Amino acid sequence: MLAVRYGIIREVGHFKTKNGIPAVIASRVRQVRGRCTERARRKGIDHATVRKVYDLLIESACRLEQGIIAKGRKRDQSRR
Repeated sequence: MLAVRYGIIREVGHFKTKNGIPAVIASRVRQVRGRCTERARRKGIDHATVRKVYDLLIESACRLEQGIIAKGRKRDQSRR
């Protein structure tokens, strides 16, 4: 599951690079956290634990996207 997720994150990172979109969009992060926490509550899962797990996943995803964007910018600058 994580391999699939990180493959998608890489695709998103490249899309953001091409379209000048920042890696971290605070409103989107809040939306994802809220959605996952609410799902956990509805299913009777400890929402605090789910939130911690998603905090780690989101932090890791943002770092990955930031790295992809930084490499894209560096590549673009070297072509000039």
